[in-house]
Amino acid sequence: MLAFAFLAARPTAFPWLLAATVPFPHTAALVIAGNALSPFYMLAIIAVLRLVYLVIRERRWGFKAPVSRIATIAALIFLGYSIVISLVGPFLFEGIEVFAPRAGLDEQVLDQSTLAFSISNLAQPLYLLLGAGVVLYLGREKRVSAAMFDLTVWLGVGLALVRLMLPAAWPVALIENIPNVSYAVTQEGLRGTFSEPSLFGLFLVAAFGYSVVRIFVATGWRRWAMVATVAIVVLELAVNLSFTAIGALGIVIAIGGVVVVVAITRGRRALRVWIGSIAAVFVIVGIVAFPWISAIVGGVFDEKLSSDSFHNRAVSNGVAYSVFTQTWGLGAGLGSNRPSSLFALLLSCVGLIGTVAFFAVVVLVLLGVLRHRSLWPAGAGLLGVVVAQVTSAPELSIPVFWMLLALTFWAPVLVETAEQREPLYRRMLSRAPRNA
Repeated sequence: MLAFAFLAARPTAFPWLLAATVPFPHTAALVIAGNALSPFYMLAIIAVLRLVYLVIRERRWGFKAPVSRIATIAALIFLGYSIVISLVGPFLFEGIEVFAPRAGLDEQVLDQSTLAFSISNLAQPLYLLLGAGVVLYLGREKRVSAAMFDLTVWLGVGLALVRLMLPAAWPVALIENIPNVSYAVTQEGLRGTFSEPSLFGLFLVAAFGYSVVRIFVATGWRRWAMVATVAIVVLELAVNLSFTAIGALGIVIAIGGVVVVVAITRGRRALRVWIGSIAAVFVIVGIVAFPWISAIVGGVFDEKLSSDSFHNRAVSNGVAYSVFTQTWGLGAGLGSNRPSSLFALLLSCVGLIGTVAFFAVVVLVLLGVLRHRSLWPAGAGLLGVVVAQVTSAPELSIPVFWMLLALTFWAPVLVETAEQREPLYRRMLSRAPRNA
């Protein structure tokens, strides 16, 4: 009802409604014969129909320019190859041992399933097509801003805060209602509107990267709102307790630190010396405090590494690499195997060609984002999602990935002024006294 109301009253605002559905990947908008569509994919179908309508009405493609033309070619290769191998792979390699996506991971550790064509081999390519449709739609719709992900972050983080503060009032039947999904009812850790803490941890890593960078891009009240958002995200990360969030967040912070240092010190030799000196001090302090730090961090990782969950995930990844070799590097098709890492998922399902094409798209898009300051926050969020997926959340159909990819794939239409392109720290340095 909301979708058609938006399309009737203000069609150009429909992407904002699409962004609002991202934090509900495990909520059913429609259930047919035990199979459900989440709100995001329900609206994705409508978005694709609107895309077709816009192209027919104006009799031209009219897409924005991509941030990288080579990324477009890589995306077409990934999309085409993934669909073809998903339809023929289960028949070519029928009978090999896999982890069936619709069966429990823990139950298949000692008794793997055998590959056979199933509904998952149709559903996963369909999700892939709908995700690509969202990317195309946002490249065709006017007045689309990467800032609409603000709404996604505020909804996801805000509802998780409500669940944390008022657990008895949480509407379980309304939000956790997709069939064939196992919800972590007894598992420790905050999971918000997601089915388990690790998937919410993925969302939090994306929200953290997006919000931190948004502070330096936004102005006025939005900047202060993002400061408050970062504080809430840090609180929820502390309660989340998932290995996905801990591991991915460390990698994202390290990558972000390198990017910031390189940007700040470019052409500034004196500043580079100061930052190098400060880094050296931190290294010395870290060496001195190493026994204390390793005791804390090691305790957390030992607990995780010694758990049955980590062992089972390691076994599933090992089987994925076996599937990769048994299929001669071609892959068994999307929906044929489900390991515990995105890298293992891609290798086992879409083979070497699909894996290279996928990461080429992500890397080229992130490099293209660097040229457009307004896309930096969404680029940081996309980096967080992919790192978390590679760590231990192999959800290729998760809406947050497709939304961030769609927001970063196209170059902004509005021409940025020189002052807008100038980073905040450079503007601050330029206003400082010469002898500061």
